[in-house]
Amino acid sequence: MTRQKCASFNPKIRRTSTGKCCEWCDKLAGVYDYADVSNTGNDVFRRHKHCRCLVEYDAGGGKRQNVHSKRWSREINHAKIEKRTATESPKSKEKRIIEENGLDLVSRISRHPKMLSAYSPEGLKKALENKEYDVKPLAGGSLKGIRFEEGGGFKVNFGGDGILQYHPERGSHHEGEYYKISTGKTGRKWYNTKGEEIDVNETRKFGKQIKK
Repeated sequence: MTRQKCASFNPKIRRTSTGKCCEWCDKLAGVYDYADVSNTGNDVFRRHKHCRCLVEYDAGGGKRQNVHSKRWSREINHAKIEKRTATESPKSKEKRIIEENGLDLVSRISRHPKMLSAYSPEGLKKALENKEYDVKPLAGGSLKGIRFEEGGGFKVNFGGDGILQYHPERGSHHEGEYYKISTGKTGRKWYNTKGEEIDVNETRKFGKQIKK
């Protein structure tokens, strides 16, 4: 695979499922550090017969290379997106995102929360915005309405009844920054930035001990 010079010190491999693929493909969907999967024959690069999964080398700076076709491309133009989606309903928008990108990003994260480890909070926010999610400040608590850039958190809706929230360390009751993913099917779950589930009962006890 040819490589272009870039400013990125941490290139990624991004594998996107069509959302209509097999369980094996869906489990491989995600974002990986290139250094961790660059060994010959890693499953993340493999595709079975008739597989339409997209596997890309993300060089940073908006440049991506299709691993199989070797073609380079750039990230989407936000000005064109804003013009195209100005009158689009939220339901139509979500349907289009899934059709264009396969199973939507946050739905994949909710199924495989370890994917959170591939992003910094800032990086995840940018990735969500690039995928056209409506990223908003938190709607409750001490950080209500405070923009991420001003020290607040953020949230997005997905999959009809799902919500993903990021809460910074400031004002946290769970030993630092965390993510919360809520769906009607799985309920509410909390994760650290490594994608490891947090026992909120224990962390709340920890917070009470500190206050004493």
